[in-house]
Amino acid sequence: MLKLFRILEKRERRIFAFVVAVMLLMGVTQLAGIGALFPFITLLADPDQLQQNGLLSRAYDAFGFESSRSFLVFVGGVALLALVITNVVTAFGLYVTEKYARSMQHKLSARLFEGYLSRPYSFFLSGNSSDLSRNVLIETGILVEGVVIPTIQVMTGIIISFFILSFLIWLNPLMTLIVVIAMGASYFIVYLIVSRLMSIFGKKRFEANAARFRSANEAFAGIKDLKVLGRQDEYERRFRGSSREFTNALVVESVSAQLPRFLIETIAFGGILVMVLYLLLTGAAFKEIVILASIFAFAGYRTLPALQQIYRASAKLKFTEIVAETLIGDLDKDKSSIAFSSNSNVEVKLDDAIALKGVSFSYSERNSEALQNVTLEIKKGSFVAVVGRTGSGKTTLVDLMLGLLEPSSGQFLVDEVKIDQSSAPSWRRQVGYVPQQIFLSDDTLASNIALGISQNLIDLEKVKRAASIAQVEEFLDQLPDGFNTLIGERGVRLSGGQRQRVGIARAIYSSPSILILDEATSSLDSITERAVMDAIEQLRGDMTIIVVAHRLSTVMSSEEIYVFDSGSLVDHGSYKDLVKNSDLFQELASMFEEESSK
Repeated sequence: MLKLFRILEKRERRIFAFVVAVMLLMGVTQLAGIGALFPFITLLADPDQLQQNGLLSRAYDAFGFESSRSFLVFVGGVALLALVITNVVTAFGLYVTEKYARSMQHKLSARLFEGYLSRPYSFFLSGNSSDLSRNVLIETGILVEGVVIPTIQVMTGIIISFFILSFLIWLNPLMTLIVVIAMGASYFIVYLIVSRLMSIFGKKRFEANAARFRSANEAFAGIKDLKVLGRQDEYERRFRGSSREFTNALVVESVSAQLPRFLIETIAFGGILVMVLYLLLTGAAFKEIVILASIFAFAGYRTLPALQQIYRASAKLKFTEIVAETLIGDLDKDKSSIAFSSNSNVEVKLDDAIALKGVSFSYSERNSEALQNVTLEIKKGSFVAVVGRTGSGKTTLVDLMLGLLEPSSGQFLVDEVKIDQSSAPSWRRQVGYVPQQIFLSDDTLASNIALGISQNLIDLEKVKRAASIAQVEEFLDQLPDGFNTLIGERGVRLSGGQRQRVGIARAIYSSPSILILDEATSSLDSITERAVMDAIEQLRGDMTIIVVAHRLSTVMSSEEIYVFDSGSLVDHGSYKDLVKNSDLFQELASMFEEESSK
């Protein structure tokens, strides 16, 4: 909890202080409830105490009672009122702690989500999206259930137990110490035995839950391929295995948390019987035995749930230890990422040229370089192309130009301004990007073209303009509600070519100054491709256009073509020059001609 407390905001810490104050109030009212019951039981067992007990005698005179029976009724009423107040305060305390815990779950989940989104693009290349979704949607709840709530429960249990035991020690120190030592030792021994088991199965639950999410996400994402291949069985087997491990871990946690209750109840109430027998053997007065037994029984009734709560919460903390370490670590990193992102205010504007100077990049120290010492310059308003075999480094080059990756060595500059984490957000706001695989959300066509913009802020005129350039209007009549048509998850109601055109329209919607197309026309037929490229070429001069292409027909009119091979820039020039002078480009051109003739 101390690690979690460190990443809380000031307001959340102040609310936690209020929660602690409510816990103290609960402890005081528990003490008051037992304290108010003590004089009632005393008078009930021995009416003579009205004259012998100075406090009771003064209260009798002060309120002007005329009979001991009416005073007993009054004292009983006070005890009942104290019991009601105790339960009301306890119920209020439970509401406050539960409200705080659930509010914490919402805030941690939102903060983790925001933090993940603020991470650099390279983080997502090495991670698994199902793990991130699980952490945000499920494990934050487990963190609250297993860390925040148990910590509050431990503190509440300790406070309540402290007040009640303090009263019992005042009443009968020896008996209280015997009971406390017996019960405390029992809980401690059981906890020592169970804690290691909880830690082991807590890790198993965490890992099994990750496997469950991964199996489900992958199966649903690849359902078409799995059905065609008839290979759903493997994913069903994986899910069943991880789900079984997950539930087994929960069973161990639940049973382990309940085990001491039966032992402690035996010790506690058996101890009261032993105490009664001891008092009888020592010749104590019957009325004294009744008073002590009644008070200890009621105190035990109030204390046992608190002690069980302390044990169960401590076991829960052990069970969710792995969750706390993982998520709190992520939240700590994300806090830094968000703070850095919010301070990223370097403004970038393209007035002259973008340039790569001696840029190399490797995805990890163990991998070979995806780009090697690349140097090139692209003037503002120009139309250039990047070509090369599969795996030649074209997509890595695009990711660097988008500011998603930072060079391992060398620099990416826009008008001599270095593009890094602080300047990349400003740079990306000027860039329109069309990838090979278009992401589409389960929303309307208009919302997908204006992706990430609230429905009420979408400029329909800009949507129509972008749709016209991207040739979206060609299939608009086929959609029942036009731009308001829901296109389904991942655009399932659209063809591959239609999805590609939506992606192009999206890139054009915000009227960027730089347009990057990464194999953007690969899913289009040759006629539509030509129409789209003609429309894009009309933007020449207004935009700097960079086309990564497999089909060389899309780059014939480029001012400059950059040829890549094995991560290196091996040649550049006009289409005509490269056809004459570049062996690799000639090979690529002949390959394209063969594909076109098929």
